[in-house]
Amino acid sequence: MDDQKLTGDASQLDPEPKAFTTLFLEHQDQLYSYILAMVLNQTDADDLLQETALVMHNKFEDFQPDSNFLAWGMTIARNKTMNLHQKLKTNAKFKEETVQRLSQRLEQLTQQSVSDHRSQALQECMSKLEPRDKELMEMRYEEDLKVPEISEKLNRTAKALYQAFYRITRGLRLCVENVMARKKKI
Repeated sequence: MDDQKLTGDASQLDPEPKAFTTLFLEHQDQLYSYILAMVLNQTDADDLLQETALVMHNKFEDFQPDSNFLAWGMTIARNKTMNLHQKLKTNAKFKEETVQRLSQRLEQLTQQSVSDHRSQALQECMSKLEPRDKELMEMRYEEDLKVPEISEKLNRTAKALYQAFYRITRGLRLCVENVMARKKKI
């Protein structure tokens, strides 16, 4: 499975009904944890997850393929949770503002988790670079040198360096996608 599927990007999936099922199953645990943290009650969390899944399934054709499936699901789950709190206003454990803040923080943590996995994959891929490519990347991103400065230092044309950076970053992107896909299968 590629990185786009990991982050919930449905653009590479078939428009068949299994596309929703595949994405939902990949993110079901994260959605459930998100909901449970907001309601603190397993029964309510189970019900809200089912309601969220139903809305997501019914609106899947409206889902933007280039957007994040998990974030979309969290938005729906947050709305469902807020609706529940409105219905149970007298018994609500949190004020609406607290739920919103909590949901925003949980969304940030989820995005951070994906980002952490991508950073680890990038480190792995960087370690596989050829020495000359690693040197270019270090000059550009660690030493913060501009392309003209690197050009002068290495006696290479700026055009050749831009092409090299394009080739290296494209290779790193593909490598990261492969590493993320491999780790997802484990």
